Amino acid sequence: MGNPVASNVILHHLRVPLLIVHLQNGRSIDIQFPDEQFQAIRNTNLIRHYVQCDNRLSKLFLYLRMLFDALEIRNSKYGLLSSYHILLLAIHFLQCEQALIPWTVLPVLCKTHSDLVSSHIPIDDVVATLDAPQQAIGECLTPLLSVFYEIYYQNCLVSISERYLMLP
Repeated sequence: MGNPVASNVILHHLRVPLLIVHLQNGRSIDIQFPDEQFQAIRNTNLIRHYVQCDNRLSKLFLYLRMLFDALEIRNSKYGLLSSYHILLLAIHFLQCEQALIPWTVLPVLCKTHSDLVSSHIPIDDVVATLDAPQQAIGECLTPLLSVFYEIYYQNCLVSISERYLMLP
């Protein structure tokens, strides 16, 4: 095929078993094997709805990912942030009432549209129930950096099912 396999690492003791395939060209592929209790499909559906609610989420996520790459704090293999963590931070920020006064950008879909957050409902039905975006992406960047700069992450949890930071 393309690149021969150099080695494999099987991490079966993790909550979500993981197979890491190292290729001879230096790249690696991570393959997860979630069980029936894993919520990946529901989370993917929820994220899909959030992205459809406001296209600035994708742009904000890409900006944060580039920033965190530049700061060298994104690499989940070494216990740092993953792309999913960054996405949750972006969603939380766009839900945060304190950051985007006088209004928030994203609702807490789990609360406001729980009947719409499922895979069998057409995404157009979800989008039709939400208001159009009010701020340009550039207007969100300064408050975003300000909000997350002031958070002490070892003492709080960021949740997209709530609009505020929670203590563990």
